[in-house]
Amino acid sequence: MLWITLTAVYVISFILIYNFIKRQNRYEPYYERMNPLMIVVVAALLALPILVVVVAVLFAIIGSVSLVDMVFSYNLSTNQLVVLGVTFIIYLYTLDSVFELILKLFVRQVLLYTLLIFLVRVGAFYIIGSIAGLPKQTGLAIAIGVSATVLLIEILFKLREKTDEKQCADKV
Repeated sequence: MLWITLTAVYVISFILIYNFIKRQNRYEPYYERMNPLMIVVVAALLALPILVVVVAVLFAIIGSVSLVDMVFSYNLSTNQLVVLGVTFIIYLYTLDSVFELILKLFVRQVLLYTLLIFLVRVGAFYIIGSIAGLPKQTGLAIAIGVSATVLLIEILFKLREKTDEKQCADKV
C-alpha cells in the first residue's frame, strides 16, 4: 500500500513537471532547446524532492499513529497504520485547509483559533478512524495523538519563522 502511494506521487509529479518543461522548452530558440532524453532526466530529478517531502510528512504521521498504537497497546496492523496515515495526509492537504480558512475568518484570537482547529482535526481524524473500522476508544486516542503531533509541528514552524524574522530584522 505504501509503495503504491509513493509511486503514484512520483508518477504524478513527474508527469506534471515533464509537461511543464516540454511546454516551456518550445519557447526557447532552436539551438538552446533540450532534447527529449534531457527533458525526461530533468523531470525525473525534479520529481524526487517532491517525493522526499511527501515521504517525510507521511512518515511523521504514520510515526505518530504508531506511537499512540504502541503506548496504548492497540496492536494495529501495518496495513491499518499506512491506510490511516495516507488518509490523514489527504485530509490535511485538502479539507483541513478549508476549515483553517473558515476559522480564520470568524476567530481572531490566536489561542481560540488554535484550540478550535485542534478540535476540528480530532473530530475529522476520529471520523476517519471510524470509517477505517477502528473501535471508538482506539480511534479517539489516535485522533488526539495525531492532532497533537500536527499542532506541535505547526507551532514549531511558526516559532522558527518568528525567530528567522527577528534575526533578519536584527541584521538590518
